[in-house]
Amino acid sequence: MGFYEEAFERNIGVFSKKEQTEIRNLRVAIAGCGGMGGQAAQQLVRTGVENFKVADFDLYNICNINNQFDSNSETIGKNKAEVVAKNLLLINPNSKVECFNDGVTKENVGKFLENVDIVVDAIDYNNQADCWVLHKEARKRKLFVFTSQAIGLGASLLVFDPDGLSLEDYLGGEAVKSNLIPAEKFSPYLPTYADPKVVEGIVTGSARYLPNVATAQSLGIAMMIGEILQLVIKKRKPICVPGYMAIDLWDRKFLVKK
Repeated sequence: MGFYEEAFERNIGVFSKKEQTEIRNLRVAIAGCGGMGGQAAQQLVRTGVENFKVADFDLYNICNINNQFDSNSETIGKNKAEVVAKNLLLINPNSKVECFNDGVTKENVGKFLENVDIVVDAIDYNNQADCWVLHKEARKRKLFVFTSQAIGLGASLLVFDPDGLSLEDYLGGEAVKSNLIPAEKFSPYLPTYADPKVVEGIVTGSARYLPNVATAQSLGIAMMIGEILQLVIKKRKPICVPGYMAIDLWDRKFLVKK
């Protein structure tokens, strides 16, 4: 039995051997390699995906320890995309990984999305300029874009259909330009226990992040992988904006809007 067959033997029964081959051949571009992007890479490679492009210009900081699974005492100060790429190869040495350590830019977005099947938008919430560059190119190439946001002990999943609402249509053109995004747009379910002052700070730009813990990142990516596999294996269209999926463990909520 070869490495791949043994590594993913326990997938069979959930997926057929034919479906596992489809997963293996899936080509995924992950923009942003922090909490969500790093988790997406980890869960996809452990599902059996072998083809990746990963992009991030940022470096790990101590504040990333709480929710970014590739962040630890040895990776502080290192480029996130490079660390994620290295870890993908440690998990499956047969993976093919192309690393873009300058992030997604107008100059490289075409190359980044060339010959890929799925796009994961894990760019920081407060960096809509780069998000728009990514979404615009993905739409042109008829690629679905999956993005998840974590807040508290919960997360939401948004999927952009290349023939449906664009990012600009969904957020509003002024929101994209100003970078001031209503929190409920990316977190359709705002938990009852979330500090309203912190949430308001996200909207006004005075806060840099939505408060969340590592569990929330895992929940968001679990929903994302489920919808990606629906598209790849079942050939079934995912729930796309303005629809969404959202979950919160403390409020014990699971919401699906189609």
